[in-house]
Amino acid sequence: MNGVQYTLKSPGETGHNVMKLEVYPYAKISNLERKHWWKHATSKMIFMTSSPVDPLEMAVNKVVHMVTKQVTSIPNVVKDQKEISSWNSFGDFQRRQ
Repeated sequence: MNGVQYTLKSPGETGHNVMKLEVYPYAKISNLERKHWWKHATSKMIFMTSSPVDPLEMAVNKVVHMVTKQVTSIPNVVKDQKEISSWNSFGDFQRRQ
């Protein structure tokens, strides 16, 4: 892309899922902290799919499945599981009196 950023925006539609894809050359980021990766992205995009049977959504789901299968097949792979909570959860906050 030669240092040029292109932005394409749809006229405003509704969809099924919003997906984000970023591509980084491993040779440029392998020794960097993750917070600096953005400087080296060769592609960054956010896009919307229209339904579960949208060909683009099906392709992304296939890639996710393939990556998961590949990583989990690595001998002695470490799996880290954490509980997550809702971003909109205010249960831990007390009301001001």
